Amino acid sequence: MRQLSITPALHNTRLEPASTPTQALLLPSVKSSKKRTPCSANAETPTVALNGTQVAIRLTSTTVEVSHLPNFTRAANKWRNEFLPALYHVFYMSTAPFKDFVVSTPMLVARVQQLVDVVYPDVVYDVQAFNEPFHLLSYNRVNHRRASVAKSALDEVAKHVVSASAFSNNQECYQWLMWARRLDGPLFYEEPTPAWCTANRGEEGYIEPSGHFKSRFIINIARKALSFSQSATTTAFPPAPPLGLFLERAALFIQVDGTSKDVKPFSYENYGVELGDYIHH
Repeated sequence: MRQLSITPALHNTRLEPASTPTQALLLPSVKSSKKRTPCSANAETPTVALNGTQVAIRLTSTTVEVSHLPNFTRAANKWRNEFLPALYHVFYMSTAPFKDFVVSTPMLVARVQQLVDVVYPDVVYDVQAFNEPFHLLSYNRVNHRRASVAKSALDEVAKHVVSASAFSNNQECYQWLMWARRLDGPLFYEEPTPAWCTANRGEEGYIEPSGHFKSRFIINIARKALSFSQSATTTAFPPAPPLGLFLERAALFIQVDGTSKDVKPFSYENYGVELGDYIHH
């Protein structure tokens, strides 16, 4: 295995069949080989002090803290150094960055379980859908990562819009933003279909773009996002990373002065349809 390198070449890497434990995390069909029992070594019941005694509390996504993780996670700080980078990589690999990470669902529980089994191979631990810190903290961290990447996309587009060398007037800026909303436009391709080309793919006169996912916008936000998953040892990268969807959203809400207006939350309810179009484009 080798560490994931952050270079433009990563956009050409194909997702191969799993040949390592970490790669296996990325495939939903992979099941843990560990034998489990109802009495596996799960986390200690979280408590708080009340009137001089420790009272058990019920964890939720808003109350869970790192201190609620079981003691075995403190060895070599694997939670921060190995678990979170692997979790973020699985998130970046997903072609369903909303549905794959819904709290208290079998899909998220299974993904987190696979991560726990790989990062802590000497521990038998059952991830649960409710009142369980690994699952709840993973859900929180993915939400934070998703929001951070979305902000990076907004910042990248806004920085280009306000660049003094990019446009001579607001009309040019507006026209570029309209072009940027196209899936064959400058946000997604190194050599995009020209803005003046109005033919659809397959029609006479259409100019095919080239350099899919090699635009400087994709590379810039990927470089920043992947800095949080560099410790995840894997050779795999998705053929259609969802990072581009964040840019498409940014182009919708950035104004000609670089500000953003009426930005909708980055959720499945608001962008589920667009995600499907983007993945299959």
